[in-house]
Amino acid sequence: MLYLIIVVVIGFAGIISNQYAGLRRMESLQKSLDELNHQLREAGQIRSANQVEKE
Repeated sequence: MLYLIIVVVIGFAGIISNQYAGLRRMESLQKSLDELNHQLREAGQIRSANQVEKE
């Protein structure tokens, strides 16, 4: 019975660790997407300003 409890606790620890690692990857991905979005918005604003100057 004790063996089963130990196996279950180790299993839960593994699951929690995997979830935590996945969360860190998702946060890193979100940061990269936010930076890309910011760069695209800046590029769009520059392009819009250039079009206004041409007109």
